[in-house]
Amino acid sequence: MPELPSDDKSIADLLKTIYPFRDLEEELLTFVKSQFGIRTLEKGEALFREETPAKEMFIVLNGQIRITRFNEKTEEEELVSTLSAGDWIGLEALVENEEYLVSATSVRSARVLNLSQEGMDLILEQIGGLGERLEMLYNSYVLSLNTRLQWRNPGEPVYFIARRHPIYLMLRLVPVFAVGLLGGIGLAFWYWISGGMLTPLLLGGGFLLLIAAWFAWAVVDWGNDYSIITSQRVLFQERIVMLYDSRRESPINAIMAISTETNQIGRILGFGNVIIRTYAGLITLPDLKDPEEVASLLQGQWNRVKAGFTRAERMSQLENMIRQRLGLPTEYEKKEMLDEPAPPSVEPAAAQRFLASLFQLRFEQGGAITYRTHWWILIKQAWLPAFLLWLAQLVLVARALKVFELFSFLGLLGIVAIFDLVVGAWLVYQYVDWRNDYYQLTDENIVDVYRKPLGKEERRAAPLKNIQSIHFERLGIVGLLLNFGTVSIKVGDAALTFDYVFNPSEVQREIFKRMAEREYRNSEAAMKNEEQRLGDWIEAYNNVLERKRYGENPSGEG
Repeated sequence: MPELPSDDKSIADLLKTIYPFRDLEEELLTFVKSQFGIRTLEKGEALFREETPAKEMFIVLNGQIRITRFNEKTEEEELVSTLSAGDWIGLEALVENEEYLVSATSVRSARVLNLSQEGMDLILEQIGGLGERLEMLYNSYVLSLNTRLQWRNPGEPVYFIARRHPIYLMLRLVPVFAVGLLGGIGLAFWYWISGGMLTPLLLGGGFLLLIAAWFAWAVVDWGNDYSIITSQRVLFQERIVMLYDSRRESPINAIMAISTETNQIGRILGFGNVIIRTYAGLITLPDLKDPEEVASLLQGQWNRVKAGFTRAERMSQLENMIRQRLGLPTEYEKKEMLDEPAPPSVEPAAAQRFLASLFQLRFEQGGAITYRTHWWILIKQAWLPAFLLWLAQLVLVARALKVFELFSFLGLLGIVAIFDLVVGAWLVYQYVDWRNDYYQLTDENIVDVYRKPLGKEERRAAPLKNIQSIHFERLGIVGLLLNFGTVSIKVGDAALTFDYVFNPSEVQREIFKRMAEREYRNSEAAMKNEEQRLGDWIEAYNNVLERKRYGENPSGEG
């Protein structure tokens, strides 16, 4: 059995907050705690390297651990996540003879709890059902490594990701097999009664291709839907190939209640829905295996977010603050969570980027990000005056070439000039009208501006702190091909929409990133204020002790 660390209280408090130990009775929790050892890491020290044997798993006690993996395409290390207190590391050790899929390195001085495979075996023997919970964590971990989530903030860890239960796919495939079977029987009967005609065979080949395409579409459609829980948000991502692309999400701290929902088939086969109630409405994670366990994991993360820094993190911060006040050396270094490099992602196509920059669909100025509606909306507004202008010039050229002689050339030239002036003004109006509507994201607010040329202006704003949920949609083939859609933002009882913006998933990610940055700044400021007050108290107390020691003589002389 490993040697127990000295700060048992911090470890016990930590284990009570994390899945899958958070619901254990005190006696079992004490047993689990006894199986953990503790390791201290200096800044930049490797906990383990990619492709080395996975013999231990870990839980971060305090500090931060940077998870990276080697990208064979770029031949560089890429950031996977940045883990903090309560996060699991090295779940590969759950599988015998497995290697680590990533590398883990301390961002600054940190401590981790380590658990050997033998210790985990002892825990699994004592606690029934724990193996299935850890298997869920492991499956989510592996799937998150193999799934590119472009909307993630740099370093944002994924705690749970899963597709709908396979039974959902099977139910979707029942009509495919039914139609295929009945159609196949019908074509076979037609071939038999026709005496071997070629037509049923040709139709049968086409029908087989159609059924195969339907089958493939159902499988791909099932594989495109994900329920996800991260350190910052909970969301359901849904895609229908070539038709629909949506992501409905909410910050963890906006959750009001968590529940599960199952029907009779779900209870028999072990799947159901997780229902998350937020200030803005419901978010459903549908058709998940073991929905009660998913709800328990989410409940744990919700509690961690509400509690803020763990006791171990607070103690580490305070120890360093006290050492600074007393003039002692400190190992504390400022967190750099918000300065992590962005992970590689699949960028929009070159043509999309060119047209976006041509029409300035997104630009930054003074820390504020401004978005305009997609250029496709401008084309829809301006195509008619542009077409009329082109048609007028075509008529003028045709008259110059004497295709018709209904008017004199000079007379027609005057008419076309007046026409161009009127229709050109119409075209300019449509462009200015398109350009005057924009959306803005600042460090504290989101702003929706609607302004008519020479007319009224409407300006709606909402603070980031009041955002309850963010939802985007790309509808139709045009929206998917040109990568534009609508981002809907719930703010209390009201809603703001960023309509027809370019790359809506990136807009959503940037809004969420600003929210996370603001939350981080506020948490840091609150802790700094708490440290300052406590530091003042400790400094005053130390001054009193010093005066008492030297008999109220600051110089310390007789």
